[in-house]
Amino acid sequence: MGAALGDIVSLGGFGANIAGSIVSLLGDTTADIADDRVSSWEAVKNFGKNLGWTAAGFIPGGKLGKVAKNIMRWAPKMLVVLNDYNLLNDESNKNTWNKLTNESRLLKEGLTDEDLKNVTYWIRAFTGNINAVKSAARDIKYSRARGTVG
Repeated sequence: MGAALGDIVSLGGFGANIAGSIVSLLGDTTADIADDRVSSWEAVKNFGKNLGWTAAGFIPGGKLGKVAKNIMRWAPKMLVVLNDYNLLNDESNKNTWNKLTNESRLLKEGLTDEDLKNVTYWIRAFTGNINAVKSAARDIKYSRARGTVG
């Protein structure tokens, strides 16, 4: 009887924890929207991050180790994708690309230090992508050898 009562009380505490987390999440999001220094896109990204951390907080302890292991396994691969996304959407990189693909503009303006830095970033990103693909292929190969991937 005492154990059952303890479970009921802990469920109430869990519910209160969820409610408090939702209120906190909404408060942070409202503050981001009201802050003129935070763009709409930044507010959406912050909401997504906060929602992810809030959801992670509700994972029971026994599963947390497995989740952390998967995050650590996939984080480097996801960072490569995020880096590529940032490179493609950066105005400086777009300017350098347009300069390199337009011969008359390239001859007229020449390459600046910023352009050379951007090209260096592209080379690093390309080699990072190659390494990520090799790593993913190796993971799949070993998983199939163990019989954990069909």
